Amino acid sequence: MEFTFTNLKPIRIDKYLVDLLQNELTRSQINNLIENNVVFVNEKLITKSGYIIKGSGEIKIDDIFLNNKNQEKLNKWNNPKLIDIIFETDDYIVINKPSNLSVYPGSKNNDHTLVNILISIRKYLSNIDTKRPGIVHRIDKNTSGVLVIAKNNKFSIYLQKQFQERKVYKEYLAITKGNLPAKKGIIDAPIGRDANNRKLMTVTNKNSKYAITEYEVIERFLNHDYLKLIIKTGRTHQIRVHMRFLNTPILNDFDYDKKIKKNNNYGQFLHSYKICFYDYQNEQKCFKAKLPSYFKKQLNILKRKKNGEN
Repeated sequence: MEFTFTNLKPIRIDKYLVDLLQNELTRSQINNLIENNVVFVNEKLITKSGYIIKGSGEIKIDDIFLNNKNQEKLNKWNNPKLIDIIFETDDYIVINKPSNLSVYPGSKNNDHTLVNILISIRKYLSNIDTKRPGIVHRIDKNTSGVLVIAKNNKFSIYLQKQFQERKVYKEYLAITKGNLPAKKGIIDAPIGRDANNRKLMTVTNKNSKYAITEYEVIERFLNHDYLKLIIKTGRTHQIRVHMRFLNTPILNDFDYDKKIKKNNNYGQFLHSYKICFYDYQNEQKCFKAKLPSYFKKQLNILKRKKNGEN
């Protein structure tokens, strides 16, 4: 949403926007937008409702909610119980993201995302990318688990550099459909776009990037494995693609296992379990995310079958 003003006498930006958008936004909603770092004047980020504008210029509101005229969405996600906060400092938040929740808005989902929740429950988040405030890394919509959210731009840049330099340790837990060829191994197979479905990825030598995944089976079941995976690279859908490559797709992965029906309650049994990174004192910080209840329930079902129980 963009507006231009000319020959304007000095006026507070919140009052100007209230007068301009009196039929669309309330004053508290406008203040909420300013507090969440999505209002700009002549490309300058505005952080105070009392900021004075004058003369000529342009105002831009770069906010995910304004793509939908139902302004109740500004407050819809203001509920801290919607996400599990594992740990928080002045610089970052560590959360346990549930399955069936996209990290940030996209063309098909502008509302029900982690970003919607974050900007409703926290006043300050990094805003290097105003469409994805706080986001430094991501996991798939139907993958659950640990994520680190940046509360300011300094830490966002600091953590992003660690990802780029492969200094961040990421460990996943998963259940496969089928048994892996060995109890422990390294998958070194390049990943690129699937020529038959551009939304998916595949192991290919054409227009691909190298990808390395380490795995270790924790427990073997009848036609299923429960395993730990460590990714050395961060390619799109990396673990899911590598598991399909071994003919042991992640259980309930309806994108990479076409033999199953889509389950909208939760997705693949893949959980981002542990992450380690370095703070400003160069001390390694490690955090773990508890398994979802449906994941633990599935493990119990597999154990009972393994033991010949009903």
